[in-house]
Amino acid sequence: MKSVLLVAILIPLISFQAQGFDGTYELVVNKKQEKKKNTRWTLAEWLQQKEKIRAMDMWLAMNSSSNPFEFYFGGSQASVNFADSELSETMTQGEVGAFASITGIEYQYNNTESFYQSRYMFTLRAFGTSQQSTNLSLSYGGLQHSESSLKFKTDFYKASLSLYLTQFFGIKAGKVWINEDQDRLNNSISGDEISGTVFIDFKALRIFGKYIKSNYKINNLSTERDGVLTGIQIYF
Repeated sequence: MKSVLLVAILIPLISFQAQGFDGTYELVVNKKQEKKKNTRWTLAEWLQQKEKIRAMDMWLAMNSSSNPFEFYFGGSQASVNFADSELSETMTQGEVGAFASITGIEYQYNNTESFYQSRYMFTLRAFGTSQQSTNLSLSYGGLQHSESSLKFKTDFYKASLSLYLTQFFGIKAGKVWINEDQDRLNNSISGDEISGTVFIDFKALRIFGKYIKSNYKINNLSTERDGVLTGIQIYF
């Protein structure tokens, strides 16, 4: 009778310990297997990583230059027309830029009889070896605009694409988005600008013609201007 009672007590205890041991064993084994899986080297992963490195090397080769520093300056002039009237005015534009590898800083001003505008921007060349080659550039910067007695300070975005059709002849397209800004008297400005350029390079000298169309909204009143700038740029 005592033996039967002892067996009845030990069987549940042994079963409980075995279940606990199985749970602990399963947890330890799973952790070890997961660790092995994360550190396991495979041929497929190596080939995939090799392709990623190859793509990065190709991008660097296509977008790097033996001379990483580049500078330019230029000037142009145009007679711009107002879309809502037969009036026109002369616009003068000047620009200067400095690049180190794929990043650069640029400054530009636009001066007419009715307004003065200056732009300073940080530019990232997403594609291309230099600004004097086929390239895609993205810019962000600040803009100051003075018109009549109004003065504004805001920021803007710019995208431009240059495409060489031959070794010396190319085209360029650009777009500027000007964010809305309000002064202390609740006067506001916003707008956008598009441009298309045809150019010819003679070594460091570039001669170009650029069609420009701008639309500025000041206090929700739109003013559209367009014209063709002719000028030169010098790269070194």
